Amino acid sequence: SFFLPTFFDLHVHAPQFLYLGTGLHLPLMQWLDEYAYKAEERLDADPDLARNVYSRLAQRLIESGTGAALLFGTIKEQTK
Repeated sequence: SFFLPTFFDLHVHAPQFLYLGTGLHLPLMQWLDEYAYKAEERLDADPDLARNVYSRLAQRLIESGTGAALLFGTIKEQTK
């Protein structure tokens, strides 16, 4: 047997999990405008969706062996 440490991620923008793997052909700022900011708006407007997305993201990180991550949500108080 051997010891394998977990993966560590400095930070994750949790709302962007909604669009994982999409818009890869776009420059960063255009991708943020077309996908990321809209994801934050959707999660701000729907706390149930936010709970579902954040739970799925946490499960995915655990399944991938991530031991620690700083998760950023949105700026709205209800979805933090």
